[in-house]
Amino acid sequence: MLIHRYLIVLILLTLSTLTSSFVPHSLTRASLVFKTHTVSTLNAEKQKPALPQEVKQKLLAESIAPWRTLRLFLYASFGSGAFVGLLITLSNLSAPDSMKTSDPDSNLLLNAGVNFIATAAFATAAYFDVKKGKELEGKVDAKFARKLVQKEEEKESQKIWSTASSYPIKLNSGLQSLKSLNDKRLSVVFVSGNGGFIKETLLNARLNKEVIKTNGLILATPDNGGFSKMEEYTSTYDNELLNVMKGEVEKAKEQGAKVEDGVVVVVGREGKVVRRGIGRVDFRKVCSDILGEN
Repeated sequence: MLIHRYLIVLILLTLSTLTSSFVPHSLTRASLVFKTHTVSTLNAEKQKPALPQEVKQKLLAESIAPWRTLRLFLYASFGSGAFVGLLITLSNLSAPDSMKTSDPDSNLLLNAGVNFIATAAFATAAYFDVKKGKELEGKVDAKFARKLVQKEEEKESQKIWSTASSYPIKLNSGLQSLKSLNDKRLSVVFVSGNGGFIKETLLNARLNKEVIKTNGLILATPDNGGFSKMEEYTSTYDNELLNVMKGEVEKAKEQGAKVEDGVVVVVGREGKVVRRGIGRVDFRKVCSDILGEN
């Protein structure tokens, strides 16, 4: 019965450790700044009461492995019980025959062996559980560090685009600065990529021109994609803005994005970047992000 009891406890605790020590994929992989993020999301985060970073990290680690404290308590309880039982059994074995209990030595040896195995098993389980806990805390710390770096990069990027607000964009009506377009409550979708991507984006814009016009979007490309005529919702950029977009492309490369698929940066009506992306432009999603900016 003693053996069965310890075996059942060990099996339950082992299953609990395996199920709660799983680390979500989002903690083991760095998230890219170039993934979709909106100004409305950033504003919502700012409005929340800020907790100290250490508290956030501990809460996150605890939420991933919520049963660790209970498991450690059980390890200590059962392990100490087994250790005390081992000491009592060993003292009984070493006692003179006149002071021994009525149990034969074979039973005492069996009990001593079971208690020893249980003590070692619980101590080992506690050791590995604590070790996994430290590894998890390290991953959580690394994730928060990456988030801080991303926030700093985002601030630097916003400064660059604030400076770029005075740079000219060529429309079919003439040159206008990014700021003047923002003053007219217009948003600009900057795209950068090879000729095929530019042409595909312009064709996509033609198919979605009603959505683009209704929501006040201007599509800005480094060239007109081979089209002889510019539409009222299309524009081109060069010189300073071309250098700014090159910087965005380089940043995307550093983060492992496939820039060959094309880079998209959306500057909203407030002159802030509301969306970054890779590949085909989803104009409906862009409009949704811009509406969320206000």
